[in-house]
Amino acid sequence: ITSLIKSLKAERGDGTLTITVVTSASAENYLNPEYVAQAIENKFAISSESSWHMIVRKKLLLEDGDTEWE
Repeated sequence: ITSLIKSLKAERGDGTLTITVVTSASAENYLNPEYVAQAIENKFAISSESSWHMIVRKKLLLEDGDTEWE
């Protein structure tokens, strides 16, 4: 999935981890954000019965990864 990730930023808070990811969303190269969450949980063994995650799509960018779609 790494080839479909344009950028990734992690911020650790008081008992939280916030991941901001820019992913590909074209018809040919769509990356389901759930896969990113699962990969992070598996890589860092942070999944437990009390853990949870929430996916929030903030904006849609054009192919250059910087220009917002209006």
